[in-house]
Amino acid sequence: MLVDIGSSSSIILTHTIPKDAILKQISKSLWNTLAGTISTYSAFDRFIYIPELQKNMKINTKLHVVPKNVNCPYDIILGLDILCELGIKIDCLKDTIEWNGATTKFKSLHELKLYNRESLL
Repeated sequence: MLVDIGSSSSIILTHTIPKDAILKQISKSLWNTLAGTISTYSAFDRFIYIPELQKNMKINTKLHVVPKNVNCPYDIILGLDILCELGIKIDCLKDTIEWNGATTKFKSLHELKLYNRESLL
């Protein structure tokens, strides 16, 4: 999972969504990324966890579904929609993320790959 202040909304990659999930059709959204422009046509309501900040707190989110053919190392990207709603603080001087009194250091992509994807969903 990536916390991204450069993303206006939150996204999830198609392969991460459970097979029995119900997707909502939405208006086309265009995303400009380092991988190029991508389009999303559906959204997925899901409870997620951010174990580094709150081990047992479920967070209800709306995630835009990204097509399979997008090359992205993150399964979920939390954008400003969720970050602002939750009041998550990003401190670039200290390299930390803070929420509800808990603080964690930024992690590298290598460190993130050590997490079990299922523990976040």
